[in-house]
Amino acid sequence: MRRIAHYPQDTLPRLTRLRIIAPVVAAILTAGCFPATYIQRPAIRGRVVDEDSSQPIAGASVQMVRVKDDKICAEVTTGKDGKFFCPEDSKWFIFIVPMDFKPFQQYVVKASAEGRAAPTTQVSGGVRMLGGGVPRSGWELGDLRVP
Repeated sequence: MRRIAHYPQDTLPRLTRLRIIAPVVAAILTAGCFPATYIQRPAIRGRVVDEDSSQPIAGASVQMVRVKDDKICAEVTTGKDGKFFCPEDSKWFIFIVPMDFKPFQQYVVKASAEGRAAPTTQVSGGVRMLGGGVPRSGWELGDLRVP
């Protein structure tokens, strides 16, 4: 024969209250939380061209150098059409309001070919949340002109 559990009379209302209160408390505690992406190194894309002829330069070197310590964080080579792409380095985290961000990394993009170098371009990391912030496709640098 199966035993039927007998709860004290005030236990059932307590369980019902707990089923109502627990989700309300969870909603209050997580109301200011939502996922975000911290962009440690942004994606960059562009094209390396000769300054005089505007012809694309194949095999040019493009480097991303971190400003704070002059460390080369990424290096890519252009294709036959002079175009390059360097993917981003990012991490997901839970943003809690109010929360301060650590300073975003600053980078200098250097393009060089055959011992010649283009003027540098500066880009930075950042945060992407709720559709805003650093573009998902990366920073479009356009044509980097090598003299």
